[in-house]
Amino acid sequence: MMREDNVGGEGVVTTTLQVQPGLMRGRVVSEDDALVRSDPIGRCFLAFAKQSSKLFVVPFSTSRVCNAYSDPKEMLKTEQTFWIDLEEFGIRNVKDIVFCEGTFEPTIVVIYEPIQTWSGRVAIHANTVFAASFTIDTFKRSSKKIWTVSSLPYDAFLCLAVPEVGGGGVVLVCASSILQIRNGVVTSGLYTNSCGESLIKLMEDAEALSTGPISKAGCIADLETAKACLLRDSGPECSVVLSLKGGELYLLTLPPPSSRGGMQMIRGSSSVPAAQVVAFRDNFFVLASRLSVSVLVEYKSKRETLQNGESHPVVCGEDEDMQEVFDENETEEPQQTVTSWSLKKRDALPMMGPAADMCIGRNERAEAEEEEPVPEGEQKTPKFFEELEVVTGGGMGSSGGVTILERSLRAEYVTKRDAIQLQGYRSAWTLGDPFARKVARKARERRNTSSRTRNERIRKTNEQLLASKESWKIAQKAEREKLLRDQMQQRKVEREEKEMSEEDKRKEEEEDETVLVDAIENMKRDIDRAAEEQFALQVEEPLEETPVDEDELNSYLLLSANDSTVVLETGLEITELVEVDFRVDCPTLTVGNVLGGRASVQVHKEGARLLKGRRLILDHALPYDSGIVGAQVLDPYILLRLENGLVAVVKVEADEEAAQAESQGKDITSALAFGESLMDEYGGGLNGLDELEEDESIPNVKVTQVFVTDVHMHGFVTAACLYYGPFEKSRFADSPVSSTTGNEDVASMEEDEEEYLLYGKIEDQVPMSVDMEEAGKRDSLEEAGLLLVANREGELEIFETETFELIVRCRRFYLGPTTLADEGEAAGAVTPDADLRQDGGAPRVVNLTMAPVGPNGHGFRKVPVLAAVFQHGQVMVYLGFSVPEECTKGELSGRSRMRFRKIVCDDVVEQRGESIRLVSFRNVGERAGIFVTGKRPFFIFADRGYPRLHPLRIRPDSEVTDFAEIHNVICPHGFVTVELDGTVRIGALPGLDDVVLDSLWPLRRINLRCTVSHFAYHAQTSTYGILASHYVPQARDSVRKSIKEFSSQVQLEKEKGEAQGLTVSGVEEDSADASALGTKDPRKFTGSLPTLMQEKHELRLYRPDTWELLKTHSLKDFEVGLAVTSTVIDVYKVSKPAKESPRAQQQKGEAAPSLFATSVKLRPKHMLVVGTGYLKGEDSSSRGRLLMFEVSKQERFVGDQKVSTFQMQLIAERELKGQVSAVQALQGYVVVGVGPKVEVYKLVEDEIVCCSFFFAQLFCTSITSLKQYVIVGDMFKSISFLYWRDRNKSLNFLGKDYQPLQTYATEFLLHNDDLSLVASDGLGNIQLFNYENATVAESRGGTRLLANGGFHLGSRINKFQRVRAYGNMAEDSKGASQQLTMYSTLNSGLGALVPVSEKTFQLLSALQAKLAQSPDLPHLGGLNPREFRKFRPERTSHQLLNQRLLDGHLLLEFHSLDAVRKKEMARQIGSNLKEIMSTFQSLDTALTRF
Repeated sequence: MMREDNVGGEGVVTTTLQVQPGLMRGRVVSEDDALVRSDPIGRCFLAFAKQSSKLFVVPFSTSRVCNAYSDPKEMLKTEQTFWIDLEEFGIRNVKDIVFCEGTFEPTIVVIYEPIQTWSGRVAIHANTVFAASFTIDTFKRSSKKIWTVSSLPYDAFLCLAVPEVGGGGVVLVCASSILQIRNGVVTSGLYTNSCGESLIKLMEDAEALSTGPISKAGCIADLETAKACLLRDSGPECSVVLSLKGGELYLLTLPPPSSRGGMQMIRGSSSVPAAQVVAFRDNFFVLASRLSVSVLVEYKSKRETLQNGESHPVVCGEDEDMQEVFDENETEEPQQTVTSWSLKKRDALPMMGPAADMCIGRNERAEAEEEEPVPEGEQKTPKFFEELEVVTGGGMGSSGGVTILERSLRAEYVTKRDAIQLQGYRSAWTLGDPFARKVARKARERRNTSSRTRNERIRKTNEQLLASKESWKIAQKAEREKLLRDQMQQRKVEREEKEMSEEDKRKEEEEDETVLVDAIENMKRDIDRAAEEQFALQVEEPLEETPVDEDELNSYLLLSANDSTVVLETGLEITELVEVDFRVDCPTLTVGNVLGGRASVQVHKEGARLLKGRRLILDHALPYDSGIVGAQVLDPYILLRLENGLVAVVKVEADEEAAQAESQGKDITSALAFGESLMDEYGGGLNGLDELEEDESIPNVKVTQVFVTDVHMHGFVTAACLYYGPFEKSRFADSPVSSTTGNEDVASMEEDEEEYLLYGKIEDQVPMSVDMEEAGKRDSLEEAGLLLVANREGELEIFETETFELIVRCRRFYLGPTTLADEGEAAGAVTPDADLRQDGGAPRVVNLTMAPVGPNGHGFRKVPVLAAVFQHGQVMVYLGFSVPEECTKGELSGRSRMRFRKIVCDDVVEQRGESIRLVSFRNVGERAGIFVTGKRPFFIFADRGYPRLHPLRIRPDSEVTDFAEIHNVICPHGFVTVELDGTVRIGALPGLDDVVLDSLWPLRRINLRCTVSHFAYHAQTSTYGILASHYVPQARDSVRKSIKEFSSQVQLEKEKGEAQGLTVSGVEEDSADASALGTKDPRKFTGSLPTLMQEKHELRLYRPDTWELLKTHSLKDFEVGLAVTSTVIDVYKVSKPAKESPRAQQQKGEAAPSLFATSVKLRPKHMLVVGTGYLKGEDSSSRGRLLMFEVSKQERFVGDQKVSTFQMQLIAERELKGQVSAVQALQGYVVVGVGPKVEVYKLVEDEIVCCSFFFAQLFCTSITSLKQYVIVGDMFKSISFLYWRDRNKSLNFLGKDYQPLQTYATEFLLHNDDLSLVASDGLGNIQLFNYENATVAESRGGTRLLANGGFHLGSRINKFQRVRAYGNMAEDSKGASQQLTMYSTLNSGLGALVPVSEKTFQLLSALQAKLAQSPDLPHLGGLNPREFRKFRPERTSHQLLNQRLLDGHLLLEFHSLDAVRKKEMARQIGSNLKEIMSTFQSLDTALTRF
C-alpha cells in the first residue's frame, strides 16, 4: 500500500494498494511479524513476513529522477511485485534486514539465526548468528547471494547501513558488542562489557575476524533492545547515536576506510526511552518514544587532536533538561584524535503514552472555585454533577508519570463570581493607550520611590529595635535567673536544716537541678515571646514589579448595550470613566487601535471616531444614508459592512511628510478625504499636547476610503472580515520567482538522469531527497493582507488589501466543501439545492473571520485559519495553506495558489445562542487563536500547525455573548467574557508549558519519575493511591549470596528427591555445564559487567491539586503490586456467643460456630485495598498478599490558611496462596482474584477473613462489580457472570461465555433498566454480552451469555470505568439515570461507550451504513470501515447473534460532507438534518462533565 500527501488539499490519500496473500499464509499476523524496508535512493521497497520467510519486493518506476516537487503519481508509480523465498538459501529466524548504500543494484544484508540458542545453552552455543548479503535485480525479478558471515554473537538484533564515505558495509549491534562488516569480513568492533569480550574471543577462535581492531569501549553498557540511527552529517567520519532501554544516549564513531584505528564510543546523559531514532536534515535527530515525550535534538561534532596527558575539552550546552556534554575517555596513545559532541534539546512532542491504568476523579480546581462566597439574600446553586477529570498513568522509569485529561479548558478567573454585574451589556473590547501607560508607569515609579524611602526608615528603626530588644532580653534573663537561683539556694538552706538522710538530700538536689534547668528554659521562651511583642519589627513594603510586556498593556475596557456604551479603566482596580470623548449614547459596533497603537477608533452605526486616549481627534460621519451593521478594525484598515449589502474599507495612515513640515514651522493644512480638521479640543495640532513625548506623538492623519463594491463585488454581503498575517504571498498567480526555480530543478534533474543512464554515477544522485535550503526558501511565509467577503448566494471572495484585486472566488462555499480553491470567473452560475432553497436560498453566512493561529514565540509559526458561522449555528473551520506552482496546472489551475482544507469538528458540531460571534485574539495564554461565543463557547488553537477545538467551561445555565483579550497588571495576557445576564468575568488560560492543546482533549503531563502501573482515586480524602516502581542499583555480593542460597536449596531438594527414589536430571546437567564452564573455559567473566538494577515496588499517596507525594509504603523484596482499588469496607467486631449447655448443643446437632461467623458489623471505612504477588521465578511457589490501608485527612488552620494533613496506615494484611491479580469492592466486602479462584473477604477487627469462594476458569485477569453482580474475566476462557448472596455469604454462578477469549478488561453498561456486559480482548476487540433467562433457546438454559455486539477497535483496552452521563443523556423520560463507560487503550487512546435508545440506534445504524458506502469519504490506509471494524474472533466459528455496537468515528465523518450530501443522506435514511445534528449534539453533551 502506498500513501501520499496531496498538496492540492485532499490530505493523505491512498494511491496504490496491493494485497499479497502469502504475507499471512492463513495465520493471524501479530504486530511485529512484518519488516518493511525501503531503498535509500528509491528504487524499491520490500516487506518481509517472518512466519512465511518470504521477501516481497515492490520496484518503483525508474523512468526519471524525482525530487520533492515532482508529480506524485509519476514518483510513486510501482511495477509488478515479486517475492523471494529465503528458505531456499537456508535462511530462517530473520532478525533484521537493511539496504546497503552506495551500490549499483539494490543490495540487502539479512541477519538471521538458523539454529537458535537460549540462555541455558549459551555456554555451548554462543555465536549462532549469520549475516548474508543479496543483490536484487528488479528487472529480472531475481536475487543473488554475495557473501555470508558466520559465528556472530547470538545476541545480535540490529543492523545499520554505513554510507560510502564511511567505508560502506553494515554495523551490527549486539547486546554486548558492536561489529562493522565490510564485504563479508568483520573489520572492526568493540565490546561494552565482559560478556561481549568472551563472545569476541569465541569469534576469534572461529576465525570470523580479520586483522581489524576489536577494542574495549570506554564505558560499560548493556545494549539489549537499543535503538540506533546513523548520523550522516556528523563530520568527516560516520557516527551512530544509540538510545538504550533506560534512556541513556551513546555516540559511536566509526573509523574511516583508510584508518587503522578502531571504533570510539562515548556516553552522554539520559533522555527518554526511544522506540525509534531518526536522523534528518543537518545535525538533527528525533528520539521518538511510545512511553513519554518525543524529543528533537540538535547535535554538533568537532574533531580535535590531543597530546599525551592533555584532557578532553568540555563542550557545554544550554539546556537544563538534557546534559549536552559527551566526553571520550582517555587512551594510552601518545597522540589521539577525539570527537567532542554537543547536544541541545530543540523541541518536545508531549503525549499521553500507553495507558497502564485509568481512573476518574473529582476536579479539585473546580471544587476550589465552587467555594466562593455567596452574597447575602441569595441561595447557592445546587451542583447536581461533580466536574470530573480523567487520569491515566504510563511511562517507565524517570520518564513515567500521569496524564490529566479534561474535555474543556478551565480558566483561572481573577474576578469573583458576579463581581462585575452590568445588566444589558452584551459586547466588550479592550484598548491600549500610550499616554495612560506612561502615566501609570510614572505613578508606579513614584510609589516605588516612596516605598524605598519608607523601607529605608523602617530598616533603621528595626535596627534600633533589634539592639534594644537584645539589651532588654539580657537584662531580663539576668534578673530572672538570679531570682531562680536565690530560690534554689533558699531551698538548699531549708534542706540543710531538716533532718534527712544523705540519699534523700541527693535525690532532692537532683530534682532541684532538673527543675532549675526547666525553669530557665521556660523563662527564656517567655522572655523571647515578650520581646517579640514589645519590640515588634515593622514590615517593609514590597515594590511593584514592572508588568510583563508593559508596552502592550490595555488601558480601557468598553462594554456595549443596545442603547449605550460604558468605558471602564483597567488598572489595579476597574473603575468607570465619565469624562471621555467616546460616544456613549449609542451602541458600539467595534473598537480597535490604529497607527501602531497610538490612536483608537470607535465605530458606531452612524460613523466612526478617531481618538487619542480619551480625547477626540476626528469624528467621521458616513456621506450616505445607509447605516453600519458590522465593522472590524485591523490597523491600518477599518472594515465597514453597510445595511444595503455593501462593504467599505477605510485606511487610516499618518502623513509623515506633513508632520515633519509642521515640526519645522511650516504652515501646512492636512487634506482629508472628507474635509475634516485635525485639531483637538484645545485648538492646537496633535503635536501640541505637552503630556506626550516626541516619539509618542501622532502626525497628521490621512484617511483613504475604498468601496470594494466598485471593484469586483458580487451580491449582497452578509459577512466580511480583514486578515493580516502569515501567508505565502509569493505563491499568488503568475509568480516569476517560483516558476524560474521550477525550471532550474527540471533542468538539473534531466542532467542527473542522463549521467545515471550513461555512467551510473549514483553517488552524485539524490533522487528522493529534498534540498532543505531551497525548500525552506520556497516555504518561507510572508505577511499578507486579505479581505474576505461572503454574500447572500453563499459565495466566498478574497481580495488583496494592497490593490483590492479579486484572487479567490469560491462559489460553493455554502456547501462546506472539503477543500476551498479559486473556481475562476468561467464557472457557471451556482444553483442552490432545492432543499436549501426552502429556507430562502443557500445557507447564509452570518459571521466570518480569518486570523493567524498558533503559539507566540517558542520557534513556532502561526497558520491562517478561516472560521464561518452559518444562520443555523453551524460552525465551519478551514486551515489555509498554499500549494507549489506545479500543482496549479491542470485541474487545480486558477488565479491563486491559496487553498483551505476543512477541519472536521468532531466535538462541537453545532453552536447555539442568540448571536454567535467569532473573535480573533493575538495573545491569550501565550497563544493566538479564535474564540466562538454561544451556549457552549470554544477556542480554536493550533499549537503545532493543526487547528484544535477546545470548549471553555462555563456555568450550565449561562451563555457567552462576547469575548475580548485583555492584558493588564492583575491579569497578564488574559481575556474578558460577557455573559447573557450581564456578568463580566476576567480570567486567564494556562500557558504553553502548563497544558498541551495539540490533542483532542487538553492534557497535562505530570512526571512522577517512576513506573506507574495501577492507581485508584480515594474519594473521601480526594487523593490518588498509585502502585509505582523504580529501579535501584543492586550489589553483586547480595546477588551472589542469593544464588548460593538458591543453590543450597536446590541441593537439598536433590538430596531429598534421591532419598525418595527420584532423579533430578535437569539439575545435574545444569550443574555439569556450570562446572565445565568454570573449569575448562579460561575466559571467565572477571572484567566489568553492567550495573545490576532491581525494581522496587511501593504504594504512593498523592494529592491531585499539586501532585505532592504525601505518603509511601514499600513492598517487600520481589513483591509486585498487581491491583489496587478504593472502596468502602464494613468493619466487623467479634462478639462472644451466649453460653449454652452441652445438652442444648447436642439437641441442635450442630458444631459450635466460629468467632468470626458471629461477628457484628460496626461501621464502614474508606480504604485502599492492594493486591500483590511475589515474583521469585519458576522454582518458587506462587504467593501474594492482600493489604488494606486506611487513608484519613485532617484539616487545621494556621493563621488564615487552611492546612491539610494526610495519613495512610496499614491496618490489615493477609498472605494468600496465589498472586492477587484483581481486587474489587462488593457491598462492604472485598472480592479478589487469586489464580483460578474468586474469593470474598471481610474485615473483622484487624484480620482479613475469607467468607466465600468460587472456582473460575484458568487465571483471573479482571473483576468488576455492580451492587451484587460480579463479572470475572479470565486469561483465556472469556468471562463469567456471578451473583453475590449476602444472606448465606455465597457466590452463585449465573452464566458465562463458552468461546475462548483473552480477556483484558470488563465492565457493565447501563441504559435505563437494561444491563449489559462489556469485555475487551487481546486482539483489539470489544464484545457486548447480555444475560437472558432459560426461555431463550440460545442461552443454554440461562447459563450462556449472548454476544449481541462485536467491534474491532484495533487497540487493546486495558481499563473500563463507568460514569454518570450529563445533559440530555443523564435521565430519560422516566427519570432513570444512565451511565456511559469510558475506556483507555495501550495505544494512547481514550474513548467512551455511550448507550442510546432504540430509536436513536436505528437512526445511527442506518446512517453508518450509508457512510460506509459513501464514495465521498476517503478510506485512509485502504481500510474499509465495514471490514476493518468487523469483529475478529480467535475462532472463525464464533458468530455474533446481533450487532449492537456502532462506529462513532465513522459517524462523525458525517460532518465532513457538504450540505447537499448531508441533506441527501438524511433523506435516504428517512430522517432530516436537524434530527441528526440534534442527536450528535446530545451524544457530545454526555462528555461535558470532564
